[in-house]
Amino acid sequence: MARLSQLEAGGNLRQVFTLRTAVAAGEGTLPSVAGRYETEDDALRFVPAFPLLGGEEYVARWSGVDEGPSMEIAFVVPAVPAVAAGRVVSIYPTASDLPANLLRVYVQFDRAMSRGRAVDFIHLYDRSGAELEGAFVVPERELWSGEGDRLTLFFDPGRLKQGVGANLDVGAPLEAGGAYRLVVDAAWPDAGGNPLTQSFEKHFRIGAADRLQPDADLWVLRPPVDDAAALEVEFPESLDRGLLARMLTVVDGRDEAIEGEIVIDREERRWRWRPNAGWVPGAYTLRVDVDLEDVAGNSLRRLFDAPLTSQPGGSERALGEFVDLDFEVDAN
Repeated sequence: MARLSQLEAGGNLRQVFTLRTAVAAGEGTLPSVAGRYETEDDALRFVPAFPLLGGEEYVARWSGVDEGPSMEIAFVVPAVPAVAAGRVVSIYPTASDLPANLLRVYVQFDRAMSRGRAVDFIHLYDRSGAELEGAFVVPERELWSGEGDRLTLFFDPGRLKQGVGANLDVGAPLEAGGAYRLVVDAAWPDAGGNPLTQSFEKHFRIGAADRLQPDADLWVLRPPVDDAAALEVEFPESLDRGLLARMLTVVDGRDEAIEGEIVIDREERRWRWRPNAGWVPGAYTLRVDVDLEDVAGNSLRRLFDAPLTSQPGGSERALGEFVDLDFEVDAN
């Protein structure tokens, strides 16, 4: 929260933006920090949608009453000392062998991070050590989890889809047979303005593109063997880590969802789940959202890169909203 008491009551706060963005943009249009503006007595107050970065200098641009003279006020958010330096927990997918049409990458941190910095602190290098520019599509408002500790990066979809403009003009971001290195710089500040403990690197190799849909009929479902055991589901390929965490639900015989704990491992090829209150003997269903995707963006419902000759809906499987996989928990 920033209290801008120097602003004249009745004036209009046009935007708040970071000073470094203003310098980089020159005279161009400046992206505003997301938030809302409130009045409090004779002052204006800006409440950001996400925490402002400690140590960062911001600028509030204001225009006077009746479109009078404008002014700008710079202010610095105090840095918050960290108890311990932050770190990258993992980069997903965790597999080292990935398809040429890989769609998403998730960078998981152990704490909330500063936003709007991905292009500065994430780098992709090929086998020769050359940095690849423009492989990711980074929107003005980056794709962060609600807690601010996980960033989602998309490879350029226009370059992934066969036979369309960017794919024909530039080619796919990743080449089959290539080897790559994704680096997260240690200098990336967290939400308190403190840098990470160290850099993080993910090395991976690229194979052929994956243009097959996931098929729940090929999954191996293992019911729990006792009250303390987990339901296990194994997949023949790595599935999307972010979607796996929210698109599989266990329901009981009354069709009511049950709360439980999820563990995803084995390079996102295994999903395990235990109910918080323990198993009760009876019938259960694992309910799978048909929009669950593999790492290439192919879902149970449709291919990400459907052939251009397909009729509308021609590449879609005739599925409902969910696929249900039934199982039993026996009495011990």
